[in-house]
Amino acid sequence: MKSYCIFVLVGSLFYGGIQAQVLIPALRKQAAAANADSSRSRLLYELGRQYGEQNLDSAFYFLNQSLALAQQGKDLHATARAMYGLGFSYLYYQQDENLAMQWLKKAATVAQNNTDYVYLAKSYQLLGVVAMHQGIANPHDFFEDAVTYAQKSKDWRTIMDTYEVISNVYQNRGRYGEAARFILKAMDVCKEHDIDSWLSSGLDYCDMLEKQNKRAEARSFAKMLYAYKDKMKQTKGYFVYMNDLGRLETKLEKYAQAEGIFEKVLAYEKQKPKVDTFHLYFIFRNLKDLYAEQKDFEQAFRVGNELAEIRLWLAQKRQTRDSQLQMTQLKSAYDLEKKEREITLLAKQQRQQQMVLIAAVVVAGLLISFVVVLQRNNQRIERQKTELTALNATKDKLFAILSHDLRSPVAGLKNYLMLTDWGVLTQAEFADSTKNLTVQLNNVHTMLDNVLNWAFSQMRGIRPKRETIGVSCVIEEEIELLLPMAQTKNIQIVNEIPVAAQIMIDRNHAAVIFRNLLQNALKFTYSGGKIRLSCSHEKNMHQFVIEDTGVGMSEEQLQNLFQLNKTTSQMGTAREQGTGVGLVLVKELVEANQGTLSVTSQPIKGTAFTLEFAS
Repeated sequence: MKSYCIFVLVGSLFYGGIQAQVLIPALRKQAAAANADSSRSRLLYELGRQYGEQNLDSAFYFLNQSLALAQQGKDLHATARAMYGLGFSYLYYQQDENLAMQWLKKAATVAQNNTDYVYLAKSYQLLGVVAMHQGIANPHDFFEDAVTYAQKSKDWRTIMDTYEVISNVYQNRGRYGEAARFILKAMDVCKEHDIDSWLSSGLDYCDMLEKQNKRAEARSFAKMLYAYKDKMKQTKGYFVYMNDLGRLETKLEKYAQAEGIFEKVLAYEKQKPKVDTFHLYFIFRNLKDLYAEQKDFEQAFRVGNELAEIRLWLAQKRQTRDSQLQMTQLKSAYDLEKKEREITLLAKQQRQQQMVLIAAVVVAGLLISFVVVLQRNNQRIERQKTELTALNATKDKLFAILSHDLRSPVAGLKNYLMLTDWGVLTQAEFADSTKNLTVQLNNVHTMLDNVLNWAFSQMRGIRPKRETIGVSCVIEEEIELLLPMAQTKNIQIVNEIPVAAQIMIDRNHAAVIFRNLLQNALKFTYSGGKIRLSCSHEKNMHQFVIEDTGVGMSEEQLQNLFQLNKTTSQMGTAREQGTGVGLVLVKELVEANQGTLSVTSQPIKGTAFTLEFAS
């Protein structure tokens, strides 16, 4: 279960929501009626923050208006606030870390001149986040400065927020010791001010302990939290209050009480005039985890289907990523056109130089220098032609995959859902379709994700940020993600990877590698089969083997397995579609992280993929 802090951040990024729909009109009226520049600047800042994901152009417009008024009135506090708002928006909405860092540095400078410890702390929080993500400077120095300024501000909310932001950053990096230290500090700060926030942070700490398999310690801590549950005042609203109660009962294994709480808040959400889909997402996810804890897989599967539908809704809300992809494609088209014009211009220059060469044949000294210049230009032209040819080939392969391999499964899913909506399917057929729908959606999602990742690697290259990670945790997450597909095909997944196994690799790349290899094994293993993950350690290398009891491959198939220009994609044992990009992407990611990948296979007997990485 995710922490409340992460819930608030994700909600602010992916969900414009009812609150924004109510606040924006009111803020616009207040901003129009305000007389003082300071009041208008504050209201414009709030408008910019509320628009957020709803309308990014409007968000930046109002934030810039707020900044202009603040600078006009020489209000340093409002200036730092508006600059911080622009930095926050560029970081989380535009996802432009370079611009975000520029605005955050400006905000910190203005706040420093004004001894404004609140916005100094806020700015250094996000500067630390950017530094940690890009691997530049020393993010720990930024976090130390953020803590120092937050404490000087003597504002308990700023201090608590600083500790929680730092804790979340370390937790996402798998550095649980440092994450725990800061979340406990946040609890100490807010306990006397807001018991609801204190208990939410305590539940986050329990989640952190469970991720480290410290279940006994997590349960003991939850018992301590339980003594304070009657003191909660619903300061964060009814939903967060009930959600935290359900989480607490679950951690104490009071499953009946937890289920009752979640069902109660679910009924409350559904009776609203306008249902909060983001709240439903968290309720269904908590219920799914609850049923899984009780090993009630039938109920977990039912709730999982509800969760899958909400995830589709959330995916539609994440238009920023799709917009960025469209912008990347447009930029690529523009760069391609620009290169073609440059080649035409260079060819014209080449003809002119040849004419000059003929005219200057009598001048021996000029002839030598001219030949040198001509050779250099020819080399540049050939180099650009080669790059352009490679770019065109990449474009052709990408569009061929998108038009052929993704169109068919998406169209099939659309027809499937249309038949269900029209009532053409019988109840038995509908039940079967419900079981298969999640698997089909996962297949389509994986195909699209692989194509996008591969296209990104071809356009910008793969730049891994390697670190020491516990690979067992990553694999368990991917197994949980693919569990519905395994259950549908009645395939057993046996994970023998020790918890202590650690390797040097980009964490995101590791997830993509193991997800693709596991899904590939599931795809080609018959119902009732088995997939086994094992690990061995020799010197400074870890060797991981993923072997299945599937259909296997011939020698010819093995030779063409990692070549995108060869026809390697084939139907799975349940007629699952593929793009042929997955294993190509896996090999590129493995090699980018200084690892090796090999495969052995025999028809009918199965396939084994072997990975080697440095410890």
